Amino acid sequence: MRQAFNYFTILLILFADFTLNAGDANFSTSARAKTLSLNGMYFAGTDGLQSVLGNPSMFSILNSKGIELYIINRIGEQEYENMQNDLYQSFRDDDFSFGGGIFWSFSPSFSAALSYQRAFDYRTNWPFVYLFTTNSTSSLYAFDFFNELTADAASASFAYKLDKITIGVSAHFYYVEQHTSFPRSNERWNQGLGQAGYQMSYNLDGYSFGFNLGASLQLNDQLRFGLMTRSGYKTDLEGTASTNLFAEIDSISSAANLKSTFEMPWIFGGGVIFELSDNLKLNLDLVYNLWSSIQKTYDFTFDNSVWQKNLSSVDSLTGINASNFNLYFENSFDAGIGVEYKISNIQFRTGYRFSQSPNTDASYNLLFPAVDQHWISIGLGYQDENLIIDAVAAYAFGLSNEVSKEGSNLPGEYSSSAILPAITLRYLL
Repeated sequence: MRQAFNYFTILLILFADFTLNAGDANFSTSARAKTLSLNGMYFAGTDGLQSVLGNPSMFSILNSKGIELYIINRIGEQEYENMQNDLYQSFRDDDFSFGGGIFWSFSPSFSAALSYQRAFDYRTNWPFVYLFTTNSTSSLYAFDFFNELTADAASASFAYKLDKITIGVSAHFYYVEQHTSFPRSNERWNQGLGQAGYQMSYNLDGYSFGFNLGASLQLNDQLRFGLMTRSGYKTDLEGTASTNLFAEIDSISSAANLKSTFEMPWIFGGGVIFELSDNLKLNLDLVYNLWSSIQKTYDFTFDNSVWQKNLSSVDSLTGINASNFNLYFENSFDAGIGVEYKISNIQFRTGYRFSQSPNTDASYNLLFPAVDQHWISIGLGYQDENLIIDAVAAYAFGLSNEVSKEGSNLPGEYSSSAILPAITLRYLL
C-alpha cells in the first residue's frame, strides 16, 4: 500500500507540473486514465464510464454499482514554418477537462449509467505579431490567433448481457462551443483608411444529439472482442462576431449576429483483448473516422450585408476566408496496442497509438494545423476492495508535414507535440 501511494504521489507531482501549459489541435475524446494508458481506444476492455463514448456494452462487465470522477490536462504545442523560413510556435495554455457519473448493475444481465464528459476538445493558440509597411510608413500590430472547439456530453447508457454476447447503447445531449479569433488585414489602409490590420472574434454555441452503439463477445476466458460506432451529428451554432474594421472604415456596428453549422463525423471502431496469463493482457484496437462525409466548408452567415460581402475573400495575411473555413478533410484512422501487467493489486500499463490527421493541403492553416501523431503512454493502477485509482502520462510527437504552395492558402511545414496526464477515481458502492 505504501509503495502504491508513493507511485501515485510522483504521478500527481508530474500532473501538477504539466498543468503550467496545455492545449492540443486534435478532435480527441477525453479518455479516462486506464484507457489512455492502453492506447486511448480500448474497445474490448472495461474502464468504467469511458465506455459511454466508446463501446457502451463494456461497462456492464463491472457488474457493480459505483461513482466515478476523472480529470485530464492537454499539453500541446504546434509549429508552423512558412515558405520564407519564418517559424511560428503556439502558446501552451491550460486546457483541463473533467467529468464523471454513476453506474448501476440492476442484475447480472442489465446495467445503466448516467454521466457527463468531454466529447471532443480542440484548441490551438498562436502568438501573432506582424509588421505592415508601405513606402512611407510602417506599423507593428499584435493579434490574438486561436481556435477553440469543445463539446460536452450528458449521457444515458444501457447494457444488456446475453450469455457470451453483450450489447449497449448510449444517448448523448451535446453542448458545443466555438471561440475563434484571428487577424484580418485592411486593404484600404494604403488609401489612408483605418489601421493596417484588425482583430476578428467569433463566439458561438449550440446544442445537438447523438448516440453510440456497441457489442462485445467473450469467446472464452482468454479472448474478448468489442465493436462500436458513434453517430455523427450537426450542431446549429449562434452567437456574435466582433471587429473594429467596419466601424472605422464604413461607420457601421463593430458587432454582428452570427450563425453557422458545425458537423462531426461517424466513427467505427473495434478491438480485441488477449489474456496471455493471469497477470498479463494485450489489447489491439482500430478506429476509422468518416471525416470526408462532413461539410467541405465551415460557413458563417452574418446578419449584416456589409460584413458578409467584405469577409467573403481569402485574407492575404493569414490565408483564412472569414466567412467560410476550408474543411476539406479526408477519412482518417487510429490504430494502437496496449499491455497491462498486474502484480497483486497494482497494474502497470503502457500503450502505443498511431493517429492520422484528417487534414488535407486545402484545410491546413493556423486554425487547423493538426498533423499525424505517434502516441506513447505509461500508466499505473491501484485497486482495493472498493477504491480504484488510475493515472497516466501520454506523449505524442507529430510527423512534420510539408504543405505545397499549389494546394494550400497557407503553405509551409507543420508539426506538433503533446502531453496528456490524467487521473481517474472510481468507488464501488
